[in-house]
Amino acid sequence: MEQSLVAARVVGIFKAIESLIPEYLSNPLDQQIARGNVAVCIIDAHRTVYRKMFEGTGDKLRQRESYRVAWVKASQVWITEIKTFEYEKFVFTGQIDAGRFGINAPDFIGWEGAAALPGLGDAHFRGF
Repeated sequence: MEQSLVAARVVGIFKAIESLIPEYLSNPLDQQIARGNVAVCIIDAHRTVYRKMFEGTGDKLRQRESYRVAWVKASQVWITEIKTFEYEKFVFTGQIDAGRFGINAPDFIGWEGAAALPGLGDAHFRGF
């Protein structure tokens, strides 16, 4: 796919996510998890990284942490070519050796209700 088309689609994805943020933040559990901060990271087939930190509480350290989680999720999918949740499931059920890809257990994100979308890292909503 042409890079400019990918970039246009990513912008569309970011807009769609932004429109959903108020709905997610209206849920007390999501509000508690995100504390008003949301970040998204997408790595395309050409290794271009698209990222966005949506305005939250103004807490830059919390936004930084939200982006770190999004980056870890997106880069895990990029490295393993296995979507988040499935990778952790394979590791924890012994179907994949945890050391195969060099991803450390503290970076396993997705096993209990995190992102299940391939190639997309987000932070911090349940099952988004």
